[in-house]
Amino acid sequence: MKTQHMFILSLLIVMLTVTTAHAISLTYTYSDKDYLGGASWGTMTAYVEDANTLGIRYTAAPASVIGAGSTATAFAFTFSGVLPTAIYNPSRGAFSDDQDSLKWVAFEKKLSTLPPPQNGDEFTPVIDNKYVFEFAATEGDGRSINSSGVKAGQSDVFYMDFNSSAVDFLAFSLADLQSFVELTAVRLMGLSNDINGGSLFLAGKSEDGNHAPVPEPGTILLLGIGIAGLGLYRMKRG
Repeated sequence: MKTQHMFILSLLIVMLTVTTAHAISLTYTYSDKDYLGGASWGTMTAYVEDANTLGIRYTAAPASVIGAGSTATAFAFTFSGVLPTAIYNPSRGAFSDDQDSLKWVAFEKKLSTLPPPQNGDEFTPVIDNKYVFEFAATEGDGRSINSSGVKAGQSDVFYMDFNSSAVDFLAFSLADLQSFVELTAVRLMGLSNDINGGSLFLAGKSEDGNHAPVPEPGTILLLGIGIAGLGLYRMKRG
């Protein structure tokens, strides 16, 4: 009987741990109605890694859609009230599809040097020349937007660390995260010359309205407690 009780307690602890991690995330796609027939060049997922860290996973569309030379070379963001203090990359081998050779760093130049998004006219209000992104990540050397990055059909992950006194992402709801991440963008290079001279800067379109909501950790934990309680009740009756 004691062994059974310990098993159920361990199960509850595991359920709470698993359902808390990565429970909150946002998804963005990157498209321009003027190119690829409006198909997306890739997808970004921004997710809660821990109390002070957001994980960013970008997955490029396959070469059959965007061309073999297409490369996501930089990412830009606007956040509500606070900026990241650092960018760091997963340890080698942490993800089977991560590109270990890519090392994302903070872009060191003024973000006003970035062009306005080519798909800015597809947003309400329009994202025009006056819109300034607050933070950007580039690969390898923070002094420039380099040509290396996530190629067609690849995925890559990096993390953005925020000041510990400024945010607590573990306390965020999905609505909180949506308010916090105000805007994202991707810089695409290595395109054919007939596509905007070979490069695009595209703002992200939120896809979260099209996804089923992720249950809150507390809800899943209550469900687990109910299941465990039923199991204990049956054991007592037996």
